[in-house]
Amino acid sequence: MRLLPGIRIVDVPPPPGDGLPVMDVPVFVGFAERGPLDRPVAIEDPVQYAAVFGGIVDLVPRPRSQLDDQGVSATPRMLRAHLPAAVASFLAGGGRRCYVIRVADRQQASTALFPVAGLRLATFNRETHPWRWQLSAWDFRLQAASPGAWADRHELAVRVRGEALHSDDRVARGDVLRVRRPDAEQYVGWLRADRPGLLAEILAAADPLAWLWTPALGDEAPGESPPAPTAGFDDPLAAADSPPSPLLASPPGTVDADGWLVERVTVDLALRHPTAGEIRRENCGLSAGAANLPWFEADAEGRYDAGEELPGASWPLAGVPASALAELACSPDGVHPLVPESDDWMLLPVATDAYFGPWRAALGDGRDALSRNGLARYASDLFVDPAWSERLRRDELLRWANEIRFFATAPRRLRGLHGALGRDDAVSRDATWIAVPDAVHPGWMRAPDPAPHDGELLSTSDEPCTCVPATAFDGCLPPPPRIPRPPRFDLAALRVPADGATAATAVAPADREWLIFADDTASPPGAEPISFEVQIAQQPDFSDQRPLPAVAGSADSSAQWFPPPAQASCAQPPTTPGPRHFAPVRYALRLAAGLHFLRARTWRSGRYSEWSATVEVLARSGDWQLNPDQNSGNAAVAYRVHCALLDLCAASREHFALLSVPERWDAARLTAHTTALRQRAAADIEASQATSFAALHHPWLLRREAASDGSDSPAALAGELHAHPPEGAVLGVYAQRSRKRGAWAAAGLDPLAEAVALVGMVDAEGIESAGANPIEMRPGGISATRAATLWNVDPDWQAIGVRRLFILLRRLARREGERYTFEPNDLTLRRSLERCFDTLLQQLMQRGAFSGARASDSYLLRTASGVRASEEIERGECSLEIRVAPSRPLRFLTLRVLRSGEQMILEER
Repeated sequence: MRLLPGIRIVDVPPPPGDGLPVMDVPVFVGFAERGPLDRPVAIEDPVQYAAVFGGIVDLVPRPRSQLDDQGVSATPRMLRAHLPAAVASFLAGGGRRCYVIRVADRQQASTALFPVAGLRLATFNRETHPWRWQLSAWDFRLQAASPGAWADRHELAVRVRGEALHSDDRVARGDVLRVRRPDAEQYVGWLRADRPGLLAEILAAADPLAWLWTPALGDEAPGESPPAPTAGFDDPLAAADSPPSPLLASPPGTVDADGWLVERVTVDLALRHPTAGEIRRENCGLSAGAANLPWFEADAEGRYDAGEELPGASWPLAGVPASALAELACSPDGVHPLVPESDDWMLLPVATDAYFGPWRAALGDGRDALSRNGLARYASDLFVDPAWSERLRRDELLRWANEIRFFATAPRRLRGLHGALGRDDAVSRDATWIAVPDAVHPGWMRAPDPAPHDGELLSTSDEPCTCVPATAFDGCLPPPPRIPRPPRFDLAALRVPADGATAATAVAPADREWLIFADDTASPPGAEPISFEVQIAQQPDFSDQRPLPAVAGSADSSAQWFPPPAQASCAQPPTTPGPRHFAPVRYALRLAAGLHFLRARTWRSGRYSEWSATVEVLARSGDWQLNPDQNSGNAAVAYRVHCALLDLCAASREHFALLSVPERWDAARLTAHTTALRQRAAADIEASQATSFAALHHPWLLRREAASDGSDSPAALAGELHAHPPEGAVLGVYAQRSRKRGAWAAAGLDPLAEAVALVGMVDAEGIESAGANPIEMRPGGISATRAATLWNVDPDWQAIGVRRLFILLRRLARREGERYTFEPNDLTLRRSLERCFDTLLQQLMQRGAFSGARASDSYLLRTASGVRASEEIERGECSLEIRVAPSRPLRFLTLRVLRSGEQMILEER
């Protein structure tokens, strides 16, 4: 056949797998910004990690003594969690899949709440006679999908979406209908459709008691400025004793589609962050039976337990729990509890309009960010299951784990690092590595309370008057009120020398209250009083501005001054003033960690000044400090977590732990630590080989990272170097080698991903003599130069590859053995087992897993025969003995170059 010139596209199928169990999947346990607690979540790329667990986690500030004179950090300003860096380095170094378990103190971690401005919960009270609707006085609330301080700088807004309906339009069950008269808008009616049908039929069949009537709000077009607060709809965040929202009596006559304006109502939600942009949830239903109900969605843990793919869950908010529903409902009782499936509730946007606003910030519990993250107490309990005991070893540990996971009265998942055992799920089948990078922090403690610092807002003097006296030609009108000048902020007391902040930035404690005192110090005696209007925002253009609440001072309710026609040239543009207070006034601020912007303007006699110069306030968590002995690290935490890892791996015999030690440990401390682990393992004969299931690498690696949102100016700190333990980078190399070469392959001298430099001076000989694996700078980059376990008794088990090979063989035996379950237990079964495993071991031998060149030199398979086989058959058993001669990694290859006459000879030694 003749082929014409051209292009042909051929689909090349992916290369088939080697048929061996997965051996390149680790479990990382540590501190994350958000996400479910104690749930192993599969992560395959950095985008998935960010979607579920967020970004970097700043823990506590480092001491100021570690900063140089220019304010540039010799060590970074904030101590960070190591889990995000470990996962990133693993994926960058060749890893394709890992499991991440976020740990924190469940009792101390708190979840932020988000008020949905103007959205109120209506409940049908069946305890009254006649039955009637009741409308809550409080805005409905959503909550963050997971606990932590990650939601601090998020803001939520809502807008209403109305679709005009005609009499012959169809209505679905759960639709909320809003009706108004076209000629009079004193009231608005609300009706929940309890069945599908035509609009005319639904309205005609509606019981009068099914209607709920509220005062009407003026409609605004999208993009217009928000209306002033409407009487009757008090802000529950501004007044704790907000009265119940008013309900009106039913209007005379019947409601029909011809004489009334009828709309099907839904709402859109928008959540924004100063640096992460805005995400939306549109067309949200408002009653039971409607589609897209975010009001009762499960949180991150509930979604995980329900089998949802967490990386695909883009909406980071969840519904309120049942206890919070009882608080929001008007008539909580045990006879008719409020449940999402009941017909006794609906959400009404009674104070919501067609634009997004007002934006409401997250509500916390008033504690600092570290406490709300559940990390105020740094202890080994954070990383292990609360029911675990150091006395549990080998078979007892597995029995304990099975009891909690499967046989207890209320079975549950194991927590902390013990969650790596899974629960008959993917993590129990795939994961063979475990690393806990956050177990090596130095620990922290409460810092002494600093002296309080407050700021001032001061008026400025008016410019000299150049007014012309009134004459008969201008009607003898008095001159218009003078326009005041902008005030100025004085936050000098909040500026910290050599802190790295810009000259315009003040530094205030995050999550702690401080004050701004505003006073009129420039007006002459007898002058008209002035008032201040102050705004705060997280965007520099004040697109998310909100008024700063005053805690003392008289409110200014005067209207804007508009001139008579003869003085029209003196008019100022119309503006909607926010809350104003006459001087003197006091403002209280309690800011979440991050950068905030303040501005103010002055009002006098109905005229306003220009906005003042914007001032920046950096709210920084400063209530915590590192433990005084930072060089030693928290040895007790690291030791107990490493003991738990060794016990877990020795019990399952299918996991391998990668360990690290605190950053500044020298060879002597490292030797003491490894000796203690070995002595503990040797004390129990059954667990004496536990140290062969773990390896330790040192020193730490420097990795380049961007600054967090609130740590400081991104322009000043972007690209700073942070020190992290090496587990993530080392596991990335092992994962790549496991896929390409096999689970028995050592890391070699492959460079570690994202490693810029080593921390401190490397004593490679001292590290190796302590039983650890040194990481050194090589010509090809930074790499691990040894691949040995902590086992120092039998040289056969010192290589990481040997232990990993036997973990592979165990998983192979488990997988292949399950295929022969319920097969006839005879000699034929034994021959089938030998043939099956001979094929698998032959494949491993060809890939270099064994030291022999022939099968007889590499492995031996033996099944029972004769009398022994008969005894096994009688007991219902079948055994297969596998013996292998594992290969060992080559550490050094010496090439000698010799010249003999005109020839060059290479000799290997």
